[in-house]
Amino acid sequence: MKPIRILIVEDEQIVAEDLKRTLQKLGYIVIAHTAYGKDAITQAGSTSPDLVLMDINLKGETDGVQAAEVISWLYNIPVIYLTAFSDDPRFHEITKTNRFGYMANPYQETDLQSAIENAMKLSQQKESSHLY
Repeated sequence: MKPIRILIVEDEQIVAEDLKRTLQKLGYIVIAHTAYGKDAITQAGSTSPDLVLMDINLKGETDGVQAAEVISWLYNIPVIYLTAFSDDPRFHEITKTNRFGYMANPYQETDLQSAIENAMKLSQQKESSHLY
């Protein structure tokens, strides 16, 4: 099975670097990182990741929820939300509407791996259900 290719969208550089190291240690390929929602949309289109790890709060005008909606709609790429602010009202909304998952920072390595594997399974199930 080929390694899962991941786009990191995180505005905190230290968090992004830690995620990158953790993901690589787990055998995933980090194809890019950005701190901006609009850049995430562009990079998702040009690099075709298997999965996007998306912070809710980003730099620039487009937040993570908006960017994730566009990425999901345009490219059908699963998105796992990341946030350090579980008291953010948007956090509660995304936990109701996003079928691929979310992670609260700080995260545990095993929880991150489980979230990624579950999102990929859900994505594959969704794709295979459209074939019939």
